[in-house]
Amino acid sequence: MLAAKSLSSEQIMAEVRDLHSRWPNMNQNEWRKIVEILVTSIVISNGEITLNLCYLPTFEEMANGQRVL
Repeated sequence: MLAAKSLSSEQIMAEVRDLHSRWPNMNQNEWRKIVEILVTSIVISNGEITLNLCYLPTFEEMANGQRVL
């Protein structure tokens, strides 16, 4: 799997669609590897489970972080 930082949003969406189509034929070890890549942390508190996911910032978010005034 390629690092998300090196892919465009179109490439990422193509990978997601491919993963979705292959998911039913994958085994438990493959599912686990994918979840470990996508989930940064799991918080269990007060009867609730929170999954914190990795995400690729939008182009606008990245550009705003690089502006020099």
